[in-house]
Order: sequence, then structure tokens, then C-alpha cells
Amino acid sequence: AVEVAEAVEMAVSGGTNMTPVYAGLGAGAVSFVGTFGVLPRFRDLLKEPENWTTMYNYLVDTGGVKSYSPEEAQAKAKRGALLVDVRLAEKYNKYHPEGSINVPLYRPIQAWDLPSNLRRAAFGFFGVFGTELNPEFKDLALETLPKGKEIVLVCENGGSLENKAGVATGFQSRALKAAYFLRNAGFSKVSYCEGGMAAWLNRDLPLSEVEA
Repeated sequence: AVEVAEAVEMAVSGGTNMTPVYAGLGAGAVSFVGTFGVLPRFRDLLKEPENWTTMYNYLVDTGGVKSYSPEEAQAKAKRGALLVDVRLAEKYNKYHPEGSINVPLYRPIQAWDLPSNLRRAAFGFFGVFGTELNPEFKDLALETLPKGKEIVLVCENGGSLENKAGVATGFQSRALKAAYFLRNAGFSKVSYCEGGMAAWLNRDLPLSEVEA
């Protein structure tokens, strides 16, 4: 399931910058929850096929995922590694690490049926932009990424597999989730950028943008 921690991760990464439509859905969700006490139902709408604990255990049991500082990730790319930005396509288009390609793990919620609208409202309740797993992620990765190269994943904040007191399963992130799916798709040389895009920007490392 996507727990509140995941919602917080997305909020910290900029998901609170919502359009008026999503802000309205969020306000409606608050009113709905307050009136009918259905918070558990909203949480259920955020569930995903595989939960973070399963992903974490798999990644740890298969040797973990090597992490690099932004500077190390940049140096790796200069030596032939492939920087893969797994953020939403619209965020990638605004700016991304120089030389990276975009294979988005998530996408904006596509459908407008009742379950999809309730899912939007559920995300809005936590103050984050409504997204869903990109069903084309695996196929896109297999078509785009060479299995022989090291892949350095970049998301908003990087995450961590480190087991600290009070954090038994590290800190989930989209880069680490992407690492899980890539490992299962046969990619063995997978690593990620510590601190993600936030750290890359903080270090003032080179950026590119997609031309309109």
C-alpha cells in the first residue's frame, strides 16, 4: 500500500503545487472525510499492487542498491553510465540532470471514472498531486535502456535502504521502487542518486530542459 509516508515524500518533492481543480478535490475530500469518517476508504484507494515492505526486502535480499552522491552520479555518467530520471514527464521536461533520459515510473491519473476521481480526491486529501503507476514502465525500460550499462536512477529525493532506529524499512522513493521493477525485469546494474533531484539542484550541477 502507499502509506502516508509515501504521500509525504511526494509532498516534499513538490506535489503540493496543485491546480485549482486538485485543490478543490482535496478540500472536498477533507469535508467528506470529516462528515462521514471514511479515511480508511481513502487510504485503500492509494493501494498499489506491491507494497514497499515487499520491495525493500527484495532489494536488500538481492544485495541492495548502490547509491552515489550527485557528483559521483555525474562522474559515472561521464564514464558511460546512463542517468535515468524516473520523475513525471512534465517535471522532466521543465529541467533534468544534463544527459539524462526520462522513463517515468508514475503518471498523472488518466481515467475520469468514479474510482479514478475518488483516487484523485484521496491524494488531494493528503495535499499531493494524483498519480498512478505507469503501466508502460517495464516495456519502456526494456525498449530504451541497455542491460549492459550501469543505470543511475534519479527521482525527487532519492530515498534510502538504510535501516535506522524507528525506520525498519528505510525511506521509500520512486528511484528505489524503479530499481525494484528494473531488477525484476532483468537489469542487474542498477544504482541511484542520493538526495535525488533536490540534491542535484542544491549542488548546482548541470541541467537541461526539453525544448517546447
